[in-house]
Amino acid sequence: MVTIVPADAITEALHAFGVQPQREGDWWVAYHWFCEQFSNWKHRGRQYAVLCGRAKCGCLVGEYDPLCDREEPIRRLAYLFAHVKPNWIDRESRGKPRVNFEARFLRHCEIRKWQDLLKSIRFPGWRPKVFPKREWFEMRGRTFKKSPNHYHPKAVSVFRFTFELQERKGWLQWVGRICYGYPHNCSSWYVDIPQIRGEPLDKYATRIDHAIDELLVPEQFDHGRKCYEVDWERTRLAVGKVFGTYDCRLDANGLTDLLMDGYESHPIQLDDHRLATVKRWIRADKRKRRKEKEKSRHD
Repeated sequence: MVTIVPADAITEALHAFGVQPQREGDWWVAYHWFCEQFSNWKHRGRQYAVLCGRAKCGCLVGEYDPLCDREEPIRRLAYLFAHVKPNWIDRESRGKPRVNFEARFLRHCEIRKWQDLLKSIRFPGWRPKVFPKREWFEMRGRTFKKSPNHYHPKAVSVFRFTFELQERKGWLQWVGRICYGYPHNCSSWYVDIPQIRGEPLDKYATRIDHAIDELLVPEQFDHGRKCYEVDWERTRLAVGKVFGTYDCRLDANGLTDLLMDGYESHPIQLDDHRLATVKRWIRADKRKRRKEKEKSRHD
């Protein structure tokens, strides 16, 4: 059995002190249980945001958002538990108790007041020892031995690893998902590693490791790859804020690759001559925007 205290999720999500740290695996078991309760709740509708930690966006509202790191279940449960509102009354309710959707779901799970958050909850199943692993979420930049996509043989770069929760008939399935494509490209495809029904999380973790070892090029040291990806992302953000690449042969990703060429690159040194060139670019861009505004005003 796995035991957690709901209030600890709020404390841990705030990185506070004084609470006995819980294993990440415990919170994954707890999060799965609450998602099961929601999937079986007749009043759920399409309000999956209640267990996604924030308001969902886009058209795919009838599903759980992917989990992208080990602490995400703690944050999502903390978001849910913070909505306990016993006997909440507002002006629009005309003096009658009014409960929001999150609080209604918590009441369905027998959490009705703040004191209930201090009571331990026990969940069936074995406590996982190795689930999840941090290195699964740190695979960005790794390479497939061979592209899983026959139509795109050069799409071998890993973008990220996530976990999906997919509703099956009678149960809720974990699916490990490796997102890959061309290096630093917007196109992407997936390789799924689904959990087998009734499979313990530790056994599932072993299968995930085995699949990763079979699919990806092995690496002994990952520090250089991780540093490169962090620096690339920072450079890409800076490029996107400074340059518009609509009329350029290179897009923002290509320009970032150019600046990161060889990874031995350093900040481009400015002198008075180069600074004058930058100023000329800025003045020309201002004139161009001014003309566009005048033209749109006349149109």
